[in-house]
Amino acid sequence: MPKQKQTRKSIPWFWYAGGAVLIVVIAVGLYFGFAGSRPQSNTTNDTLALAKGQVIDGIRCETSESLLFHIHIQLTIFIEGQEQTVPANIGILSNCLYWLHTHDDTGLIHVESPIQRDFTLGDFFDIWGKPLSSQRLLDKTVDAEHSVRAYVDGQLYLGDPRAIALKDLEKIALMYGPPFPNP
Repeated sequence: MPKQKQTRKSIPWFWYAGGAVLIVVIAVGLYFGFAGSRPQSNTTNDTLALAKGQVIDGIRCETSESLLFHIHIQLTIFIEGQEQTVPANIGILSNCLYWLHTHDDTGLIHVESPIQRDFTLGDFFDIWGKPLSSQRLLDKTVDAEHSVRAYVDGQLYLGDPRAIALKDLEKIALMYGPPFPNP
């Protein structure tokens, strides 16, 4: 008896297409999971992201400082007339440091970035993991007797303080009060 020729069954095209779609979905999920593209929310998740060195507002945590774009901004915060300390090592972790960070508790913000772009005070507060808006400053919320004010180089800033652009040698004062000391 002659042997019958065995024919190989072909796999339907839709199995290939489904596999390709699955690979793309997994790749996109992994990319966004590791890239850390997140909305600004100032929640506990922000603190967890900071602790892990994830990307915050498009700002990476690098293993060394980059001086391609290097500026300094002085930040002073007053709560009901009392100056608050801006802590040392905001944005500095054991294994990396964010492009926006502090080295000491003088309120000097260092922007040391491998790219030149516009950074805002909101970016810094997100890295710090503290709330900032026209309605909140740190743990204080605006009410009938209190408000938040922002000053840039001594001039009252009208608008959301998160949007204040960080510029070299600028002096920014944030206040929750009254009273509101002379910036």
